[in-house]
Amino acid sequence: MEKIGINLLDLYPGKIGGMEHYFRNMFEELLKASPNYHFYLFLASHNISSFSYDNGNVDKILILNNDNLEVQKKINELELDLWFCPLLVLSPLYVNIPSIVTIPDIQHEFYPDFFTAEVLEWRYKNYKLSAEKANAVLTLSQFSKDTIVEKYCNSPDKVYAIHLDAGLNFSQPFDKEKIVEIKNKYQLPSQFAYFPANTWPHKNHLTIIRALKVLREKYGIQLPLVLTGAESNAHTDILNEITSLDLNGQIHFLDYLPQQDMPYIYLNASFLVFPSLFEGFGIPLVEAMKTGCPVIAANTTSIPEVLKDAGVLFSAEDAEDLASAMNKMLNDESWRSHLIKKGLKRSKDFSWKNCAEETSKVFETVLKQGVIQLTDYPLVSVITPSFNQGEFIKETVDSVLSQNYPNLEYIVVDGGSTDETVDVLKSCKDPRLKWVSEPDEGQADAVNKGFRMAKGDILGWLNSDDTYLPGAIKEAVSFLSMHPDIGIVYGEGFHTEENGERIDRYPTEPFNLDRLAEMCYICQPTAFIRKNVFEKVQLNKNLQLCMDYDYWIRAAMEEIPVVYVPYEMATSRLYEDNKTLSRRDDVFKEIFFTVKKHYGFLPFSWIWGYVNYKTEKTPCLPIKIIFALWLVIFHNYQKPSQIKTTIKNIVKHLYVQRRSNSSKTYLRDHQGYHGDGWVEPNSKFFIESNVQARKIILKGKHVWPYPEPINIDIYVNSQKVDSLSVTDFGAFKEVISIQPTAGAIEVECVTNKWFVPKEMGLNEDTRRLAFILNSIEVC
Repeated sequence: MEKIGINLLDLYPGKIGGMEHYFRNMFEELLKASPNYHFYLFLASHNISSFSYDNGNVDKILILNNDNLEVQKKINELELDLWFCPLLVLSPLYVNIPSIVTIPDIQHEFYPDFFTAEVLEWRYKNYKLSAEKANAVLTLSQFSKDTIVEKYCNSPDKVYAIHLDAGLNFSQPFDKEKIVEIKNKYQLPSQFAYFPANTWPHKNHLTIIRALKVLREKYGIQLPLVLTGAESNAHTDILNEITSLDLNGQIHFLDYLPQQDMPYIYLNASFLVFPSLFEGFGIPLVEAMKTGCPVIAANTTSIPEVLKDAGVLFSAEDAEDLASAMNKMLNDESWRSHLIKKGLKRSKDFSWKNCAEETSKVFETVLKQGVIQLTDYPLVSVITPSFNQGEFIKETVDSVLSQNYPNLEYIVVDGGSTDETVDVLKSCKDPRLKWVSEPDEGQADAVNKGFRMAKGDILGWLNSDDTYLPGAIKEAVSFLSMHPDIGIVYGEGFHTEENGERIDRYPTEPFNLDRLAEMCYICQPTAFIRKNVFEKVQLNKNLQLCMDYDYWIRAAMEEIPVVYVPYEMATSRLYEDNKTLSRRDDVFKEIFFTVKKHYGFLPFSWIWGYVNYKTEKTPCLPIKIIFALWLVIFHNYQKPSQIKTTIKNIVKHLYVQRRSNSSKTYLRDHQGYHGDGWVEPNSKFFIESNVQARKIILKGKHVWPYPEPINIDIYVNSQKVDSLSVTDFGAFKEVISIQPTAGAIEVECVTNKWFVPKEMGLNEDTRRLAFILNSIEVC
């Protein structure tokens, strides 16, 4: 039985409109059409309680923080066969199994002015990549398919047009008595035109309003218009147009209506008017046809495809044309009856059963293509440069040779160590290990030498005091096999103490070349490189401290695709004797040289980092300011046009730092708090404050599995000081006033509710969890 994961993390019940309608109705039928599939619904705390299926082929997976790393872990842990993202974009963008995404339309490519800058940026960033990376794209009409293929250069064979249907309540027998009941409930006119749509610009309400003016003045008909849907960013323009045309008495706004009432609005209407400038499908067209409500619609985008000859088409922005059609609809009864019959016949072509069956066929097609099976495992060559790292080299070697990957070549390039390194290498009898020990020109030279010796198609570089985490090589190879266009892949890494104990997560981010100027967010031992990439770009052996950072920049500037995957790959040791910490001044200088060389300037982030490092024992703010300005102005690290912005950033950072120093706190100890942020129903925090604390600031997340508030009683030094009620999902910030207190402060949080994920069937976690705590501080 194939296992299919479905990403529903961004489904907010009742708030995302048509896409929720699409998924819920289609999935009900999909369960009937696909008994051989086992579905895993990836859900969030804000929607998990809204999904309930009495079906053994459905499991619910709770993802608490909408975290791609957590999602990727679950995909691997469950050994899914297919990943389906039905809500606009593919997320995570890169997975190691076949993937399908539903993109209803690409309206932003045609009408960018209809979107806010933020939404437009998000669409441009995600839609095209989703269409390119998914194995199949589902869309709602042939029109949408054609535009996706045209704009995103996809093969037509991977894009599937699958029509939708109206809600199930439009396919049930209608109650004649309720027709009158709904008319009275909403005080509907005896005759009216109907248009259900949020007041978005592309819905084109203005043309209807202007047509009503023409209808009144040219044909002597004063026709009411009923509008349902939420207010959106064209609402003010619509109100102004209604007022300017003196139509206030003819327009009736009813806002959102309950779904069970909607068919009866159509049954009361004289006709549906649908002037939309852009539709990926247009469900109201099907709703109208199923209820015997005749349709007048714009001749744009997918509308003629859905309507065919079952309605009247008009020129979308021609109010005269629309008014003429409305006049005929009101006065030609035989023509109206003809359209109703055509509509009822056409409506039978749409059903959720057909939608689900067509979707299941796409699943089957993509599953047959299958995951690229690693039967012919490509050879992977891992290179370890080493010099006098005998204390750590065995652990490094073991982490490579214990990987669950069968076709591995391991090369240690030692620079002539005088400690126990060579003895450790000699003692390893694994034939996959090869090593040399001879003088070289430094770490970059050793890595280049190893890469040249390597026979593998994929190369890894693991320093002699770092380690691979289990499964890292197989994960990297699976990804690169699945995505042959990618040249370098990197994942999650962790800093460790000298003894190997984890300290924290390496600050890894998805790849962005501009952002790379500001910080090196690629943890070097997590990276795997194709051999042909190394043949094009080699390490600069003149660099000894940031050769990896320089490499990522140069590779990207050579237009080699570099991609992050949210998978735990490796650890990187931090200790006083390693180069990063023992030569911090040299590290900064080499980074300054590298970034300035490639980008032409040095971002403020590096300047500020160096200022803080050089003045960490000097709290004097004027010295920090002078030093920062000296770096910016007299060392030519930035262009003149950037200096003003940098000075503003310096002032801003110093202000923030001064404020934070005035109420400096640190967490000394805790009880009932877990490393992933979750707290138990009774948790204690012990805080040291060097100021007279008057407030406690609690920042966290309410991510309960059910839509219920949580109450948190706050105690300070065993005395109750406040009781909080957190009602809304998501992030919260609570400020609690307390009596002035300095020194040691014990803060206790006692909650009225908690849950155990395992007992709810969500996962194997047996902890009692109340809420997520991001930070607690006093000031």
